[in-house]
Amino acid sequence: MCDPFVDGIVIGYIEPKILPVCDALNAIAGVRTLWSCEGHAQRPSRPYIVFESSEAFAFQVHQLLESAMDRGALRYWWRMTANFRPSGRLQWLVEAPTIPSWHYWPIARRKIDAELLALATLFSASQDDPSIPYAVHPLGNSISDMTNEVQ
Repeated sequence: MCDPFVDGIVIGYIEPKILPVCDALNAIAGVRTLWSCEGHAQRPSRPYIVFESSEAFAFQVHQLLESAMDRGALRYWWRMTANFRPSGRLQWLVEAPTIPSWHYWPIARRKIDAELLALATLFSASQDDPSIPYAVHPLGNSISDMTNEVQ
């Protein structure tokens, strides 16, 4: 039986509009996305990504978000918080809590979709930035590591 939190990419549980953001983060050594949502109007939810990484990398993501928002590269305010996994490791949540609910309807939804692509581009471009330390996750970056933790 598949676990959607472990096998999300394999069985298609990563929603298409948030997938570029997840792909950009998962392409970085030591980073692994755990959960995500592209945001929905019918069941109110905002876009978010939860991932595991080193604290050093998470701090760099925080700085990237702040810098991008300051220079107007992102339309919405993105906040980053952390909490503990059952194993005691930290997981990081990046979300846009201030998106108005009417932005999820078709015409305005394009703004959210463009924002998610901008976020993916921001994370992808960060791989070329030598000032960002990419410390490898202590347990590696593989599905089998996550499977062991979920069990």
